Amino acid sequence: MSRFHRVILAGLLTAAFHPTAKAIAIYDVEASSSFTVISTGGMVITAEPTIVPGGNNSTSTTGTGVASLDTDGQSPVGAGPVALGVGDSVTQISELSGSADAPGGTSAASILNSMLIVLTNTSLTTSAEAEFLFTYTWDASISRTSADLEAAIANPFFHLSGFAPSGAETLEVDSGGGRIPLAEFLVDNTIDLTPSEADLSDSTMGSLSVSVFVTVLADRTDSFEVINDATGNAIHAAPAPAVASLMLLGFAAGAWRRRSVRS
Repeated sequence: MSRFHRVILAGLLTAAFHPTAKAIAIYDVEASSSFTVISTGGMVITAEPTIVPGGNNSTSTTGTGVASLDTDGQSPVGAGPVALGVGDSVTQISELSGSADAPGGTSAASILNSMLIVLTNTSLTTSAEAEFLFTYTWDASISRTSADLEAAIANPFFHLSGFAPSGAETLEVDSGGGRIPLAEFLVDNTIDLTPSEADLSDSTMGSLSVSVFVTVLADRTDSFEVINDATGNAIHAAPAPAVASLMLLGFAAGAWRRRSVRS
């Protein structure tokens, strides 16, 4: 039995044994990725967590809400920067689940992971280009039993961010159709159930790989972040139509997003 189905079963059992618990909204999110060195281009490359496991994670609930941080991990994790050579990978996983049950329950959870990749071009005269393979996998599910009173959001989120605005380092990404220059690479697979739609469930899952090329000018050290996040929210509003509509609309409008800030 999958973790998602165990959460659903727990919610149904809760509803069966608690007369006031007549409905439940559920979210389940997994985001995992690997960032592998294919070529260093002659540069020195290191990795270091900018958010260490458990360092910036959160849950919040009200009423009969439940939130769980299920898996939170990174590799490598050391006391300082870890050198990366050809074939070495940065791996990250963020996995959580939760539910909101009547009356007036809410649930929110987030697991934020990121790694700082630092590239040093020791050549005094020529630019250097490193190549990476970024593979990211996501699996997210949401469900509810009442379209009028419940809402849920699940957000697996991946981001290559923090590239120099000055152009001192450049990013190109090839997803199979050729190399494309980008300022950042962002994958946002949000799914949501709001009062504007009648669906009671939604899900998304997949795994993709892209080639990543980063060029650094001569005699420069530059860096960027590899971000791997998961967030989820669920709400069951008290059964007063006007209040419920306002709560759910506010909930949907507040869907979480993160952007990295380069220091």
